[in-house]
Amino acid sequence: DLVSARQFDLGFAQMPVTRRDVAVLRSYRMACVCAMRPDHPLATRQSLGPRDLENEPLVALAHHTITWTHLMQHFQAANVTPHIAVESQPSYAACGLAAQGVGMAIVDPLTPRGFASDRLVAVPFEPLLPFDFHLIAPLDMPLSRTAAAFEKRAEKFLASTGVVHRLDHNI
Repeated sequence: DLVSARQFDLGFAQMPVTRRDVAVLRSYRMACVCAMRPDHPLATRQSLGPRDLENEPLVALAHHTITWTHLMQHFQAANVTPHIAVESQPSYAACGLAAQGVGMAIVDPLTPRGFASDRLVAVPFEPLLPFDFHLIAPLDMPLSRTAAAFEKRAEKFLASTGVVHRLDHNI
């Protein structure tokens, strides 16, 4: 909303690409992970899916998010009822709760990297649970030199992570 109101030159947003009050400059996808304490019994698994998480307390991203919708579809397809201990927004708060042992957080793969490995580990969620986001700018407004420089640095950083994949705008 602040980008649309021209209060910010750029922003990263998890939103439908059909929104027409901002310009989508680039779209990205990451595959969600299960973030948990390193002493959790499932922490050493290569991947985790809905059946593995049955009866596990989960810290889920808020029900109004696109990620929630994808997550619930995966649980429904596996005929598993998730045990949502708490909903949280944003991913950093979800990871903080997971690090405290409240439950396993299902989040993007970058956020857990902000926590020490003795507090949080991440295991891939399978099947793919997409976490899509976009670099956005105000409509019909050229980027300032500062915004253009930031855009280039952000693109370079995202490419370097190994977990962020650039998409076409029509995802």
